[in-house]
Amino acid sequence: MMKDIYDILREFEKRRGQSFALATLVRAQGSSYRRPGARMLICQDDSTVGSLSAGCIEEEVALCAREVLRNGVSTIISFDTRRRFGCNGKIDIFIERISENFLVDLAENLIARRNCLAVTIFEGKRVGSSVAGFQHHREREHALIQEIHPPIRLLVFGKGPDSEPLRTATNIGYPASPRDGKVSSLAAATRIGGHGC
Repeated sequence: MMKDIYDILREFEKRRGQSFALATLVRAQGSSYRRPGARMLICQDDSTVGSLSAGCIEEEVALCAREVLRNGVSTIISFDTRRRFGCNGKIDIFIERISENFLVDLAENLIARRNCLAVTIFEGKRVGSSVAGFQHHREREHALIQEIHPPIRLLVFGKGPDSEPLRTATNIGYPASPRDGKVSSLAAATRIGGHGC
């Protein structure tokens, strides 16, 4: 699920100033391909980033998201996966026109390598997603509270052929920091964030 969030933030950066809908799996009963916290960004041109299932519901969710983008009214759609897809469960998807502040706050926390919470309130008078620190964590009815962590940083020491495959870790979402094995590189690696490795 974290890779979807990183991908969503990368797409947001490419399209700043546009409107987006965010679909979040907020409840799952029984079996489901994805668990609560799975997210999909829907762009104005109908392109999507992220997933909510194995591909069974994304098109229908994107159609509903068009309406949410048009009128700004958030909605929940439910899928009984027993009847429609042969799975043994039920999932609820909350779709909202996402505020730029949510995406900016999330990106700033990840860039600063701070853990945070993505709080999605999906029923009641004030629905929507926001970012909070762990000190503000409290259980809420009709809210999904998801811990968001910065990606694991991979430090690659040495320039030999054995380290080449590790350098491609960025292709699967890990920020890799190549180091040449010199004492100066080791010292720089221990100062990351001012807190050591």
